[in-house]
Amino acid sequence: MPDFEPSFRTERFRFLKSKAQLDLMRIDEALEEIAVLVQDAGECVAFANEIRDAAKNDLAIAEAEEAAILRGTQLSNGKYPSEYALPSLLPLSDKVKEAMELLSKARLDAALWATVANALMTKSTAIRTTADLISSGFLTNDFVRARRRKEIREAVP
Repeated sequence: MPDFEPSFRTERFRFLKSKAQLDLMRIDEALEEIAVLVQDAGECVAFANEIRDAAKNDLAIAEAEEAAILRGTQLSNGKYPSEYALPSLLPLSDKVKEAMELLSKARLDAALWATVANALMTKSTAIRTTADLISSGFLTNDFVRARRRKEIREAVP
């Protein structure tokens, strides 16, 4: 499966995506940086949503302009296209096709950014839960170290 990335701020996307994992050995660092990461991801989501909304508007404008052109054009049978036939003729226009492709790309970008933002918010919740478990004594440093050793042993062939 291909690894999708947005068309803008790609390096920032990769960085935020890499920070979505929770490492119990670095819980203090994660706690310190999670608020900034969530805010940054949220700003990128807002920007992606603005781009998506602008692309929707551009598509509506392209469809309206093309419909106006089609209304004044005679078909091969000498008649003008009916209002019922116009929606099926609009996607044949290069201008409308381009606007539809831009909208599709903008929707994908917005979904990718929203996914990363949701992952970081989930990580934030997990950090709070882990901190509560540590402060209540349910999770100990020995448990975390033993778990890390087990992960290392399983990773080494």
